[in-house]
This record gives sequence, structure tokens and C-alpha cells, in this order.
Amino acid sequence: MGLVKFLPNKNIYQTRVLQSDEGKVNFLKHKKACLGPEQKPYFLAKNSTLNIDHVLSHLSDIIHPNQNLLLSPEAITKSIQEDWVIHCQQSQTNWAELISVCFPNGWSANQMIGKSFDEIHTKVPNIKKIVNGNQTQRMIQAIIKSKYYFERIGAISFNTSPNLIRHPSFKDPRPLLEDPIRELYIRFERQVCKGFDHVGTDRDSPPGFLFLIKTYCLNIKKLNRYQLKCVRRTINENEKTLYYHRWIAEHQEQLSRWIDRLINLSVS
Repeated sequence: MGLVKFLPNKNIYQTRVLQSDEGKVNFLKHKKACLGPEQKPYFLAKNSTLNIDHVLSHLSDIIHPNQNLLLSPEAITKSIQEDWVIHCQQSQTNWAELISVCFPNGWSANQMIGKSFDEIHTKVPNIKKIVNGNQTQRMIQAIIKSKYYFERIGAISFNTSPNLIRHPSFKDPRPLLEDPIRELYIRFERQVCKGFDHVGTDRDSPPGFLFLIKTYCLNIKKLNRYQLKCVRRTINENEKTLYYHRWIAEHQEQLSRWIDRLINLSVS
């Protein structure tokens, strides 16, 4: 996919795990608004008594290095500009133990807490061809055993407005393209995973992984020539894993023509 070069899959150092953006000064305001009717900063699995202090301590150290702090889930949520999830695995089962989300892509944290990876991703386009069943277990095991943070791009979609809100309680119509196109935005997620042998400080706690999500929405008109070519390849390839891939197919010729015009006008 062309856009992976825009933000390639790779292992990254801890210093690059959390990224803040001065342009998101209203992030914490949105953190409440985008939760929809639940109005909670985070959700824990029902009746959970699981110790997750190991992961909380790890995140606390990234936020406040060398201070030996143990921040609460709410304090972590208020300290970072990213959604975050703690996902656990035990035997042949896996579940979302904690979810703190600001910009969900068509799903609700309250509906997904405690569910398995496959259940959470049921509505993701073509998900069964990407990972499912035994493949899911192997993928989670690989994340848990890895010593590195892994960064990838995901949930690519397009819209005619710079709207990050896709909670199911908010109406999000398919973008209506004008001819000629005036504005078009590309929305995607920077996803970072980190595995843990134990999510808690006690050795009986299950293994799991931390999942961080930072959502971006970029005005395609403001991209440079190289980035525009990445977007054009993404549109032309129209991977079925893209959100709204049917919409892209319907407008592929118009989108490609518009992107080509921007590339020709671009100076770098």
C-alpha cells in the first residue's frame, strides 16, 4: 500500500512512543465529547480485579521519566494525546481489559470492553482475510514476545471535512464529492503496540499488550509531492482493507484526476 511509506511499519524506540501535537490543544475537551453518551475517560472489563500496574507503571515512566510514579488510568488519559488499550491473553482467550478512547472509528468503548480482538474488529473491512481465529492468537503471541515497540499505519479513510469524531452516536455520512473537488482530507491512525509478559506486577497476572492509537486528519491539498503520490497509489490500489473502499471505487477516476492535478501543481 502506498501510504505505508508515508508512515512505514517499523520497530521504534521508547522515546518515540508518545507523540504530542500543539495543534491538538482541544484534545482533552474532545476526549470527553467524543466518548458519546458514556462520558467516561476509560472503561475496565466488567467486575475486573486484575492487576495492571506493570503496564500503568511503564506508561507512567514514559510520561514522567525517572520519577518512579504510578499514574492512575484517568491521570494517564489526561496526560497523553492518544487513545490507549490494554489487551490480555490467557490460554486460548483474549480480551480488552482497559479502553480509553477519544476518536473511535465507528465503535464504542463501552460496547467493546471485555471483548476479544476478533469481536472488536468485526466491522473492519475484510478483516477475516487479514487476521482471524488461530491467526489472532499467533499475532498476539508475537506482539507479547517481541522486545520492541511496533508502529504501523491503519484505518485509512477519506472525508470532505476535517472531522475526527466517528463514535457511533455521531452521524457520519459518507463524504459527498463536489466536481471539481474543493477539499478532501485523509484520516488515518498511527498505531503502536508493546507486549508484556505480565500486565500486572504480580507473576500470576496474564500476558498482554499495550495498544496506542493517535488519529490524524490531513488536508490533501497541503501535502507535498511525495505524499500526494503515496495517496494516489492508495486510491488507485483501493485495498479492500481501506475504510469506505466501495466509496473510493465509485469515485476512483475523479479522485485520481484531482490528485494528479495537485501533483502537477506541487513544487516539492
